[in-house]
Amino acid sequence: MENPDVEEFVGEDGVLLRRRRVRKRKRKTPEIESVEWERRPVQHGRLRWVLVVGAGLVVLVVAGLMASLLLDVPGGGRSVPAQKRRAPVLVKPDRDGRGEVATEGLVNQDLPMRELEAVARRFFAAENVEEMSRWVRNRERVLPLMKGYYARPGHEFRPEVCRTIGEDEGAFVEGAMAAILVTLGDFSQRQIALQKTEDGFLVDWESWVGYSEMSWEEFKQRKPTRPLVFRVRMRRETYFNFGFSDDSKWLCFRMLSPEGDLLWGYAAEDTASAKLVTWDTGDREELATVLLRFPENASRADQAVIDDFVVSGWVVHDVP
Repeated sequence: MENPDVEEFVGEDGVLLRRRRVRKRKRKTPEIESVEWERRPVQHGRLRWVLVVGAGLVVLVVAGLMASLLLDVPGGGRSVPAQKRRAPVLVKPDRDGRGEVATEGLVNQDLPMRELEAVARRFFAAENVEEMSRWVRNRERVLPLMKGYYARPGHEFRPEVCRTIGEDEGAFVEGAMAAILVTLGDFSQRQIALQKTEDGFLVDWESWVGYSEMSWEEFKQRKPTRPLVFRVRMRRETYFNFGFSDDSKWLCFRMLSPEGDLLWGYAAEDTASAKLVTWDTGDREELATVLLRFPENASRADQAVIDDFVVSGWVVHDVP
């Protein structure tokens, strides 16, 4: 009987030779569970379960969004994202050393909030410029400005949708002016300023619309050399170029119109007001009212001279 472990063969001299076969053991490669699990195909039953759960989550998210929209009615108390809040037209009171809002300047409980709200609602509900002007301070002076403003392209008159008035941050006063927070139809929040007059509280229309004596488009086209009042959002910058390249002579400011048009403003450092010299808002644009003009023979339409600083914010207090 042949032995499978013995191999027979004939040598070179014709002699029959035998030798034992040596079998090499195969080393088993250890299996790694994690690798095997990652490559394991998904079972059909489990895949269906994942799809069902995912679809359910999508339905819940969509339903939640729809419910939020349906419940978002005036007075519904929806929180407003920070980026939709606009800077105040009145500068808020300074904070004291403890980091709390100082009581001086805050509207107290004696402020007739109902009267303020009633005037603001009539102002927003006006169906034409004449009707709106009834609720505006300095009506005789401002009505012609209103008519000219609403005749500008892109500024056609339309009633403003107002959801809430005087909520959240309350109101602030500065002299005869009071500013209250309003939430508009697009859920953005702004301050509206009202002045106490002999006829009751009246809206400061100029600060509400961010009125400037000339549209920015016309200002850039005509390049007037006489100073004009502009309401801007501005911050300190370091763009010194072309006719304003000497940073030892000029202070530079990045200025935006209420609509977002860009203009570089330069104030002569030796004559600039202290407010401009110390103006530092970091990377934020803050509201300011300034006098702007172009230099003689201006070559560029995006660089103007800041002739003077009027006030922080958009409310000019010394208007009779």
